[in-house]
Amino acid sequence: SNDDGCGQLSFYVLPPSGCKPGDELHVAFTPPYGYCDLLRHITVWHHLVRASTSSIRFEERVLCRTQDGRKLHLLIVTSQQELRANRAGKVPAPPASGASSPFSNFDTGKRVVLISGRVHPGEVSASHALHGLITFLLGNDPRAAQLR
Repeated sequence: SNDDGCGQLSFYVLPPSGCKPGDELHVAFTPPYGYCDLLRHITVWHHLVRASTSSIRFEERVLCRTQDGRKLHLLIVTSQQELRANRAGKVPAPPASGASSPFSNFDTGKRVVLISGRVHPGEVSASHALHGLITFLLGNDPRAAQLR
């Protein structure tokens, strides 16, 4: 309840049947998103791109390995037109302003946005947010095509 408008949120948790007094009950802020989930979703995204009629380039690279030996993935989402133009030698010139910006440019001159998530182990909601963003960018929505 939030009757006084001070921003405090209260709620009640009804324990599942079979819980006895003194049993531990764990309540999660968000559903888990583990490394196996990421690997499974990367596979699904590769299949989604192969089945798509859109001109999507989805590339997976390994930046490095974690202390646990897991791969740290870099996922690239862009359009195939940029790749074809680059192969044909039609590389657009980089922006003429020469001003420093928070964007990097690929050799095509296309701006790059780097989105990072799950820097710390407890940031599960960031994994869900990135999952939604990548799924959107790989979809058929005209806004996603414009962003690619």
